[in-house]
Amino acid sequence: VKAAAPLAAQLPLDTDSFTWAAWDIVGRQIAYSNYGSDLHLVDHTVACDRCLLPRELIAMKNPASNCVGKSALLASILRNRLPPEQVWVAIGQLVKNGETKGHAWVEVWGKDGWYVLEATMPPGGWIPLSQVETIYRPEALINDAGSRCVDPGQCLKVESCPCQA
Repeated sequence: VKAAAPLAAQLPLDTDSFTWAAWDIVGRQIAYSNYGSDLHLVDHTVACDRCLLPRELIAMKNPASNCVGKSALLASILRNRLPPEQVWVAIGQLVKNGETKGHAWVEVWGKDGWYVLEATMPPGGWIPLSQVETIYRPEALINDAGSRCVDPGQCLKVESCPCQA
């Protein structure tokens, strides 16, 4: 969250405009690299192979990351102004073209409910979670304050999450 503070400070004050601008920065200025990552629970923290932390992406000359790194950066920017219960990195499954694959995205609380922010692309319009819940299937929600289990079969209990550093 702290590493993303300078980015957040440059964005509009209005919550919707702020959220949209943060999403636009991550979607347009951070290239998407389609490489896999494995997330593991190790001693009550999330360990990720091949994941880039927000501070690492911000420091790169030509930043690029997969869905996990881009989602973590977007959530970190948003957490500079939004409370933890309104911003989550969702880890779960994406159903696309009949295939189900592991994926990460951001879920944010807006004035009309929960929205999906697809960090791998620039915004094309607000995506109400209720309209895509058969496509975006979260198993766990993680942010710098902790985690929430969505799928009891995939439950994570995270006491601290240094991935937002």
